[in-house]
This record gives sequence, structure tokens and C-alpha cells, in this order.
Amino acid sequence: MERQIVFFAGPKEYRLLAHIGEDFQNHADQVMQFGYLGFFAKALLLAMNWLHDVTTLGYGWVIVLITIIIKVLFWPLTAASTRSMKRMQALAPEVAALKEKYKDDLQKFTQKQMELWKKNKVSP
Repeated sequence: MERQIVFFAGPKEYRLLAHIGEDFQNHADQVMQFGYLGFFAKALLLAMNWLHDVTTLGYGWVIVLITIIIKVLFWPLTAASTRSMKRMQALAPEVAALKEKYKDDLQKFTQKQMELWKKNKVSP
């Protein structure tokens, strides 16, 4: 009786492990343990590897570059959130006055607060 055992000793590199997994049909890439947000983690890792190959920058600089790209992509959401937060801060004195006026009636306070936010086009 003969048994064949395959042993891998090398870097925990996704592309290499995925290739080994395909060759031996053993899901070797699952040792990366991406977790429940694995889709995003794999996408970021593949983007980082691609940028590393294309730019020949070190991985540290590639991480900085990916961070900048993500910040630029999410800038509209960040700007909208900041604008909304500043409008809410400007309304803070009026909300405090409403809170004092309707301190015994929480439902009425919530209703008036929502009206104030709707009137001023603020979204919490």
C-alpha cells in the first residue's frame, strides 16, 4: 500500500495557494481565513497584488495607494455626511429648546424634532 502526502512550506500568498488548490483540488486558499467579509477582503488583496505587479512599488506604497483610491471613491459620501453633521450641530440649540419644552412628552418631542429636521433638510 502506498500513500502520497503533499506538504507545502511557503508564503501565505493567496494567488499561489489558489493555484495549488486548483492543482490538487483541496481548497488550499482557504487557509487565508478571510472571514465573513471575504468577498471584499479578496477583492482588496487581488487589487493590491495587481497594483504591486503593475507599478512595481513595494507593498507598503501599494497599501498607501489603495487607501488614497478608496478615500477618493468614498469622498462624496464623506462630504455629504459632514455637511449633514454640521447642519445638525447648527440645529442643536433648537433641539435643546424642544427637549426642554416637551420634557414630559417624549412622543411630542420626537414628532417636533422630526419636523424640525425635515424643515431644515437634515437627516440623522
